[in-house]
Order: sequence, then structure tokens, then C-alpha cells
Amino acid sequence: MEKENTKITIKPNGQIAIQGSVDIVDIEGNEIKHAPRFALCGCSKSSNKPFCDGSHNA
Repeated sequence: MEKENTKITIKPNGQIAIQGSVDIVDIEGNEIKHAPRFALCGCSKSSNKPFCDGSHNA
């Protein structure tokens, strides 16, 4: 069985959309749980960092 590649898309509004298997850890090495598809904040306005909460639209 072939493993699917993880897809990372940089969006023009600052979002970093991720689809596929990836581990996210904080600075202390603790795993951060996430859905199979999610967006990371690239604009630093999110109150739910590291995830995007749509604050870039405000």
C-alpha cells in the first residue's frame, strides 16, 4: 500500500492549509492534536494559535 503525501498549501491571506499525516509539537515537545485537514495561522492574528481562526478576515 502506497503512503499518501501530505499536501501543504500556502494561501495568499496567510493561512497554511495542511491535509494529510503530520505531527505537530509545541516547543516543549508535547503533541498538539489536530484534525486530518486544518490550517495553521500565518498572519499571527489568531487567538487559537497555532491554528487559524479566520482573524485575518477582520
